[in-house]
Amino acid sequence: MKDRVFVRSWSAKDNGWYRRFLQDPNGAIQVKNYEIRIAAKRAVNKALRDAIAGAYLAKYKTPGALNYARDLCSEKSRATTLELLPARSE
Repeated sequence: MKDRVFVRSWSAKDNGWYRRFLQDPNGAIQVKNYEIRIAAKRAVNKALRDAIAGAYLAKYKTPGALNYARDLCSEKSRATTLELLPARSE
């Protein structure tokens, strides 16, 4: 998982970013003052999604953050796991 970016949706709302990426995987993220074009790809491998859940729990282990991390590790949230990849140049 090193040097790879994965995201999960908290709620998977109909009008949220996750559903938009399912409709069109091309988009952009903003990091500081930079806009980076990306393509989102569903992470369907169970072992990979389990490893990502472990990383969430390892990183967010303070009492306040742990409840959120546990929610992001639920089956509902695991199913929304996307990998953000650099967009292909046209």
